[in-house]
Amino acid sequence: MTKVLWIRPEQLMVFEALEAQKAEQRLLWRLRHSLPTLARQKGGPESIADLLAETKRRAPAYELETELDLYRFTMLMATHGPRFDRDGRRPWVQPILKDARFDGTTRMDRLLARLEQERHDEPDPPSTQEAGDLRR
Repeated sequence: MTKVLWIRPEQLMVFEALEAQKAEQRLLWRLRHSLPTLARQKGGPESIADLLAETKRRAPAYELETELDLYRFTMLMATHGPRFDRDGRRPWVQPILKDARFDGTTRMDRLLARLEQERHDEPDPPSTQEAGDLRR
């Protein structure tokens, strides 16, 4: 005879809280290794934890639920500024992040693709030789 294990709702809440803690620790570890300069600065680990806390605060508005999505959003905050999604320098960010046709992961995929396109559309900085020629 097979015995069935029943988990009470309050037990499930404890397991969920433990998993959330583990996920946060994994994210912090990944972020510290991905952002070594920030991690080495005075207050670096706390700065990274603060960025992640801000990501988690804003994530529900964009339906960002997976560890990968939280990681990617935090990395964007670290590289493009903590208000990259609201500062107006890229007016197309909000429509992508709020597009109800897509889930959070697809929104992040689309945002990263658009940022990559923007990076390729920017003119290359002049070479040292070209910069010297321009000064003459």
